[in-house]
Amino acid sequence: MKLISIGEKEFYNYAINHPNGSFYQTPQWGKLKQTNGWKYYLLGYKENKKIICACMLLEKQTPIKRSIFYCPKGFLIDYNDFELLKQFTYDLKKFIIEKKGFMLKIDPNVVYQLRNKEGIPFGNKNDIVIDNLKKIGFHHFGFNNEFETMQPRFLCGINIENTTYDDLIKTFTKNTKKRLLELKNLAVQVKKADKSEYSIAVNILDETNHRKHLAGRPCEYYIKMKDLFKDQIDFYLCYIDKKIAINKYKELINIEQSNKEKILNKMKTSIVGKKLNNDMELCCRKISLLEKRIEEVESFKEDKTYIGSLLSIWMGDESITLLSGTVSKYKNFLPKYAFYDEHIKESLRQKKKYVNFFGISGIFDPKSENYGIYEIKKGFNPQVVELIGEFDLIINRFWYTLYNITFKIYKALKKKK
Repeated sequence: MKLISIGEKEFYNYAINHPNGSFYQTPQWGKLKQTNGWKYYLLGYKENKKIICACMLLEKQTPIKRSIFYCPKGFLIDYNDFELLKQFTYDLKKFIIEKKGFMLKIDPNVVYQLRNKEGIPFGNKNDIVIDNLKKIGFHHFGFNNEFETMQPRFLCGINIENTTYDDLIKTFTKNTKKRLLELKNLAVQVKKADKSEYSIAVNILDETNHRKHLAGRPCEYYIKMKDLFKDQIDFYLCYIDKKIAINKYKELINIEQSNKEKILNKMKTSIVGKKLNNDMELCCRKISLLEKRIEEVESFKEDKTYIGSLLSIWMGDESITLLSGTVSKYKNFLPKYAFYDEHIKESLRQKKKYVNFFGISGIFDPKSENYGIYEIKKGFNPQVVELIGEFDLIINRFWYTLYNITFKIYKALKKKK
């Protein structure tokens, strides 16, 4: 077999239907990465004019005038076929050497083991693929639990095949069901942003990134992403429409006032016991809360106040909640529940089979630093997917070592600034 370049359309059709397929392994993603100085190559083997394995390689030249190569989410190959994997890696290595590359990084879209929503593993571990990659010469980064690698090693999601929204809700936790009901009374609106509104969505992402000390992307990056992926990506915006919200709160106050009158009438004709007192206290609390909400919303400067954004991807049989952000001072309006709920509904409309809530920490202790990323997702009753992790194929030890030293110095200097 000979390593060949594959046309974009043919590669995309193969990638989208492959068991290890990912939006990271598409020509669109390669073109997007070009905006950050990467080159991309669509390579593979064919047998009887059909692709039998393939990958998109990204190349970036480093300050040491040599290139690193990265295959996001790994090869589109049967990792259990050792001879095919070995030969494909060998030919990729030759290709990289010709391009003056010194390393290849991969993070295969291959499951290591499954876990329940509490993080407890079940079933068999997939050590065979790890062993095969090690035999070929790949160095395994290890079983990291946090976000030390290019892509998160732990994901979570829910199976939505052959089900309805009403059936799904029954599987959610009691707290999540309660929050979804609250959304109706909060009058939170959710919409798909058009490109003219992407700056609003990105500003919300930037606020969240700043809060968490993470790097962000400029708005132009996401506009380019939309141009490339078209209807396969959407930005959702959560917002409060001042007029709609105030009218809703006033309507709810009228309902509670009516309930209060009924309770007062009962108190005149019945023995006032604990239940009636509790009902009256609850009714008064609801009225007070709604009045405070009206005051809060009336103080908003804009007719529409944006409180959260979500970047959703629709690819193959799955949908992905890739990135999200919220405005911290409006968290009481539950924007994350609002856009996750809308994402699930849209996934059902598109007849997707799986909702991928994407990256989480692999430490399932509520006291851990990054547990908050998982906390809301957990309420949707997901299964946790642990991937096999990241691997480096060191092609030139000298340049690889020099690059790592240089990169560490660069990071240290950047941190001081």
